[in-house]
Order: sequence, then structure tokens, then C-alpha cells
Amino acid sequence: MLLLLAALLASCGQAATPGQPTSSSSGQAGAAAQPAGNVEPVFAFSEAVAGKNRVAIGLVRNNTPLNDPNIKVHLRFYDLDETNPQVKFESDATYYGQGLPAAFYVADPTFDKPGNWGIEIQTQVPGQAQPSVSKQRLEVKDRSEVPNVGQPAISTKTLTMKDVPDPA
Repeated sequence: MLLLLAALLASCGQAATPGQPTSSSSGQAGAAAQPAGNVEPVFAFSEAVAGKNRVAIGLVRNNTPLNDPNIKVHLRFYDLDETNPQVKFESDATYYGQGLPAAFYVADPTFDKPGNWGIEIQTQVPGQAQPSVSKQRLEVKDRSEVPNVGQPAISTKTLTMKDVPDPA
């Protein structure tokens, strides 16, 4: 969780997303007390694979991470490889951020096949007249390039004193 938090904070204001983003935001802050600027989602996960996933999203406004349990985040998932992409499934994201400088909003989608998927992220901030909407592209892989829990680690050659007797 701390690694994801560090990645989120390091990427504030950048489109650090798995796949190519096709971001378009709509909905300006409507209340006078609401700070100017749209809420931009930032993916806080490294990859998605066919099957069950954990999609973590951080929220940024004016290059500042948001942490508000009252923000509502709704996700819609589209299979972009279809001729006429329709919503395949949707989910509300759960807030995780109590005691953290930035929050994560997490959903657990299940992708039925690998390929190009789209995620529409609707973010409703309290006091904001209209939700911010962002559309992101996500490449869903057939299998993970990273070992899962319980799988052997990737084998690497590590030099020792036997291989390099003089470390200088």
C-alpha cells in the first residue's frame, strides 16, 4: 500500500496509467466554495489481466492528491475490441485512505478476456455541481508478467565474490 501511495504522489499531475490514456474531462466545479479545476484520476496499479483484478485509482486536483471519504467514484468498463463498445459492467469504487495523505478508490472488476478495454471514471466531489468524467484506455493482458503470491520469484543472476573477486 505504501508503494502505491508513493507512486501516486510521485505521479501527481502526470498521466501515469497502464496503457495509453484517452483522457477527456467534463464538468466544472459548480459551487463557489469548491476549488477550481477538474478531478483527474491516476491509476495506482501496474497491470490488468484476464480474470479478477484490483483496480486502484488516486484522485488529483490542481496537482494535489485528494483524500475525502465522501467523494463518490463510479467506474464503467467497455470492451474496445468490439465493433460497437457498450458498457460490459460497472462498479462503485471503495474508499481507502483513512490516516493517509492521499486516498485510493478501489474496485475489483473481472475481465472476461484480454484486449483493449476502456474505463469511464465518474468522480462526484461534494459541493461540485456535475461529476468529473475521464475516459482511460487499459490493456488487459492474457497473463501477468509479475509473479503472483505463492509463485516462484523470477530467477536472476546475482554476482558474488566468487564471480568478481576484486569488488573495486
